[in-house]
This record gives sequence, structure tokens and C-alpha cells, in this order.
Amino acid sequence: MKAVEEKKTSTERDKKETILSVRNLVTKFYTEEGVVEALEGINFEVKKGEIYSLVGETGCGKSVTVKSILGLLERTGKVESGEAIFYRSSTLDRPVDLLSIKESRIRKIRGKDITYIPQDPSSSLNPVYTIKNQLLEIIRPHSDISKKEALEKAKELLEEVDLAPPENYLSKYPFQLSGGQKQRIIIAMALATEPSLIIADEPSTALDVTVEAKVLDLMEELIASHDTSLILITHNLGVVAQISDRIGIMYAGRVIEVASTENIFYKPYHPYTFGLLKSVPSIKKREKELDFVKGLVPDLYDPPSGCRFHPRCEYQTDVCKEKKPPYEEVEPGHNVACYYSKEVKKDRREEDL
Repeated sequence: MKAVEEKKTSTERDKKETILSVRNLVTKFYTEEGVVEALEGINFEVKKGEIYSLVGETGCGKSVTVKSILGLLERTGKVESGEAIFYRSSTLDRPVDLLSIKESRIRKIRGKDITYIPQDPSSSLNPVYTIKNQLLEIIRPHSDISKKEALEKAKELLEEVDLAPPENYLSKYPFQLSGGQKQRIIIAMALATEPSLIIADEPSTALDVTVEAKVLDLMEELIASHDTSLILITHNLGVVAQISDRIGIMYAGRVIEVASTENIFYKPYHPYTFGLLKSVPSIKKREKELDFVKGLVPDLYDPPSGCRFHPRCEYQTDVCKEKKPPYEEVEPGHNVACYYSKEVKKDRREEDL
């Protein structure tokens, strides 16, 4: 995996300043059917200029994590505890806890310092406004420039996302654009306010494979050229191998392993991560039946006690059922929540991933 091997070393990355630090984030949903324990103590941080990916199965809490941080939870959702310290607010001269500030303040940060790219670009674009009007609506409120200057910036943004000449797109309405073009418009909008952090929630899900690859390559280039950071939400390990610096693996509402992209793929310490990698098809495995993670994702209305992965884990013992494993560093920059990470390390040495 060339893309994995060329990423920054952990030493280079650790020297960079932290943009966002999330600690012990707990979120629940109060529904008529009961309480959904959606997030169980989420921990991670994002460095300046890096692409950090949150990876996990559908329903594991990836989108809930970013919605909790941005104050975008549905009415039934509530952040019970934790903190999300953002260090690059342009409206304040100090770090700010996004989970404790007033709604009016987080609205100023959201859309300016932190921007969001949702799963479906079609639902994010107003069907009755031209692309020009929608770009100007984002650019002008966040910068002290004239309408003419804002229009020039809009053109520059379209050229950056490979929509050229920009005049061909400014007068168009969303229905006149392809899925890939709409996604590029959304990326341009996310960059328009020169944010410190962009959060992209499955940004390529609605695209075909060819367009997906081009959009991801474009995002990687733009994150580097704008010196911003990206949180990429995805279920696709192939996507994160291509562009991520670090990866957080999520399972049933908890981040269970965080490491560099190279370490996640070649040196996993958690049984779930190890199982995911063994289930990925490869040329080396074409004569061998693929493994898979046995069992089903737990019901978060009534999650398992202790480690939430224990009902599916071949390493589990009584302690896994009784006590939640601590989130600990097993190597520099490599954290895992598992009592049996050493056993996984031993077994994966025998498995050619």
C-alpha cells in the first residue's frame, strides 16, 4: 500500500499543534423505545494539517460523534458529559470547549472555523439558487470584502476544485450538475471561509468508484495546500488507506484503537481491527477463504457490559464481560482499549495481512 507507506511519521505528526481534542464524550438518545447509549467515552485528537479518519460499521456512532461536537444532534440526543476543546477559534483568543459554549457562539465557529461536508451533496445545495448565489452567501458574511471581490474568490474556489472555467458553473442550478460536480461545489463551500478544520461525513458514498477516487485525491491536495485539517468519516478501509494520516477505529459507540495509517494496517492491536483487516480481499488471499468478524453489532438500547465487543471476540474472558478496558498507549502514538492487545500482537505476526 504505497499510500499508507508515504504518510507522515508519528514523530513528525506529534510535533504539530493540536487543533481539536475530544475527551470522554458520552452521548445518549432518549426515545419512546428507551435510551440509546450512542457514545461511550469517545477520545481522540486532531493535529494541524492532518487527515484523521473515523472508521466503523454503520451505526457505530461516527456521525453522532461529529454531530455532538458541532451541536447538530437531533432533538432526542443529548451530550451527557465530556469535552471537545477547539484550539483555533478566530472569534476567541483562547481554546474553547465546543460542548459547553452557548449556541450563538458555536454557530459562529461552525461555518467559519469548522466546516461540514455532509453525505449527500444534493440535500446541501438549495435547488432554487444558482451556485454563484450560494457561494457568495457563504463568502461575504465571513469576510470584509466587496461583492466583486467575493465573486473573484468564488471563481478561484471553483478552479481549485477543478470546475473550470468557473463561469460555466456559477450561473447553474444544482439540478444541472452531476453528483461529482455537486460534491466539488460542496468542497469549495467548505473551503470558502478558510477554516482550521473540515469534517466530511462519508463524502464519497453517493459517487461511483471512478469519481470517488478523483474527489478523494482532490480533498487530499486541498487539505495540504490550505494547511487545514480534515476529519473523514467513513466505513471504507480502502478510502482511509488512500489519504489518511491517522485512523480511529470505532465500535458500538467507542473509539477502540487509534494509530497511524501504517500501524492500523500492519500492526493492529485490537481484535476488531485485526478481524476487519483479515476480511479485506487481496491478491495474496485469492486462494484462501476470507475471514470475517463473527456475530452481530450490539443493540445500543441494551449494550453488552464491560467491553462492548466481547460477545464477538475470540479472546474474551470474564474480565472483558465485567469491566470496560482502559484506553492505553501500547506504542508511541498508538492507543487501544483491549485487555488482550499483546495476544493480538502475537497472532497478527503469524498472519500475513
